Amino acid sequence: MNNSNNICFVLISCDERFVQDIIEEIKSIDSVIDAQHVQGMYDIIVQLETSNDSLKEIVQTKIRYVDGIHSTLTLLGTS
Repeated sequence: MNNSNNICFVLISCDERFVQDIIEEIKSIDSVIDAQHVQGMYDIIVQLETSNDSLKEIVQTKIRYVDGIHSTLTLLGTS
């Protein structure tokens, strides 16, 4: 198991009416470095630093349960 922290990104598709509320709620989650509103297929990009072991829990039990989020796509950074 790899417990070292990695930079990860989560792309979020959400209800456009609630983008700022969603960003504020996501920024309060431990491990989140930043969350920004973006244009394109996705509405928000989230940068977080966490272990691979914790990533699944954070995305599935915290980020995806924020009201207004329709879908997510998680990207693992490599160095």
